[in-house]
Amino acid sequence: MVLDEETVYPAWIPVTWDSEPEYDGDTEGRYVFTADTGGYVLADSAKLPGITVTVEKNSEILPPDDSSARLVSSLMDGGGMKVFKSYAAFKQAFRDESIQGGDVILVSFIPDDSERVYFYYRPGLMEVSIIWDVGEELESTFENVGRFTLKQGDIHLEGKVGTLIIEDGIASIGASEINDITMLGGYLYTGSSNRITGGFIYQGGTIDGALGLSGDGVFINDSDKVVEVTLGSTLYALLPGSELKADGTVRYPIVLETVEGGTAAVSHTMAAADEVLSFEAIPKKGYVFKRWLVVDAYGMSQIFSESTTPSASMPMISSGITVTPIFYSTDASLSSLQYQVEGKAPAAVPGFTGYQDTYHVFLPPDTPQSAVIALKGVPAHQEAKVVGNPQITLSRGAGAASLTVAAQEDTVQKNYTVNFTVTGKNGTSDSSGDSSGGGSSTVDLSVLYGNWEQIVTGGWMFKMTNGSYAKSRWGQVKGLWYYFDAEGRMLTGWYYDQNYKKWFYLEPNGDMAVGWRQIDGKWYYFNPVSDGTKGAMAADTEVDGYTIGADGAAMICPAIV
Repeated sequence: MVLDEETVYPAWIPVTWDSEPEYDGDTEGRYVFTADTGGYVLADSAKLPGITVTVEKNSEILPPDDSSARLVSSLMDGGGMKVFKSYAAFKQAFRDESIQGGDVILVSFIPDDSERVYFYYRPGLMEVSIIWDVGEELESTFENVGRFTLKQGDIHLEGKVGTLIIEDGIASIGASEINDITMLGGYLYTGSSNRITGGFIYQGGTIDGALGLSGDGVFINDSDKVVEVTLGSTLYALLPGSELKADGTVRYPIVLETVEGGTAAVSHTMAAADEVLSFEAIPKKGYVFKRWLVVDAYGMSQIFSESTTPSASMPMISSGITVTPIFYSTDASLSSLQYQVEGKAPAAVPGFTGYQDTYHVFLPPDTPQSAVIALKGVPAHQEAKVVGNPQITLSRGAGAASLTVAAQEDTVQKNYTVNFTVTGKNGTSDSSGDSSGGGSSTVDLSVLYGNWEQIVTGGWMFKMTNGSYAKSRWGQVKGLWYYFDAEGRMLTGWYYDQNYKKWFYLEPNGDMAVGWRQIDGKWYYFNPVSDGTKGAMAADTEVDGYTIGADGAAMICPAIV
């Protein structure tokens, strides 16, 4: 419903008070309390008071809950606080009409034998707040009270009552009209002739008699137990969090859980049995929606036909429910990847990023030609799993191990491949091959066999004997090293290898540069030794007596060309 203009109406709303600094009644200081209306929008004419409490050393000892009277007094317009420590003083105040509208009255005493009597007053108290803390022997009756807090004692209310708060003691209601009741404990006698027009919030205590809910009156079970109440001639067993309306409708709470992986919304926070609920789930990037989990107040899961669709609906049951959207991650990446040669300590795969799926590890010359190597990966998402057996045995010093990661959504998988090569006595490049398939007597995965193919743009690709093209990798052809990008194109010029975190230079014909090279008027030195980093540009070092800067350029051009 859309309103054409702002609608203002009177209502009782819950208010939470926060103090700065945090209130400590045992510590001296000045505490400032501010009200939090919990999202309610107040009319411009409604002003919330500010409360300041000062705790001083050696303060006068006050009667029980005198501080409550002061707090309530600060919330009332006009009037003041009056504390009565005896029956006689309280009775006298009524006689001389010293109690006025806006007053907050604290009555706190233990009756003696002479005061164990019944007394009855009918003054107009609709603008008065009474805090009653009297022994049960003194039975008291009031009519037309604005706000009554029963801490202990035995009281009877008639006429109109604004708010009744029962903390302990015994209260009976006779032919009364009450706006709101909050029951924390104690004992309440009531009957269907009473009219409760607002909210009856129950947190504890015993109710004897039928409720007299009227109009918008509602009974709210705010406790953690099942409460039996009578409305008219019908007995209701109300589950925790449920509400009973004046027409006998029971509404149950709906709790929506917040979870990782997405957001969700439910059409209702309270609903009666068979009322249709609507659910809507929106997964975040990297997640998919799987299903709805609906659990009733007894811990039983509820099955409904649309439980696996993001936009779903179901009829409300006769119980409170908790609704949880279930999202699954599609992240099948690794956060780390290690390899372990049998008999050696684990080592990190050089240049691992988690996103690249192919890597190359050059093993030292003393590695056995038939070594057993295992891969160990740690999934980035805690619900992802490594599947398969990522372990291989090298064949003549070379081999490739693969590791597969299944995401929480197990239809999504990612495969990582690590190529291993044992270097020769002088390094990896000792092996060589040609397009006809000749080469060294040992298998070396870095060596490529096949033919060069020129592409339309003028670049080159290398088609291997198995029919595939070399892609995203280094490779040797006739003893020279080349690098091929993800499209299979041979690169030229500067290239930064993420695996080795080093710069390389590829000549105009694609050959990897080694030794001293003059590029764009500057001299650079590229590692000529086959130690696993052959071709890497030197930086921040000295070579052949020449100082090389952080950018790889020699400070003084060397004589060696």
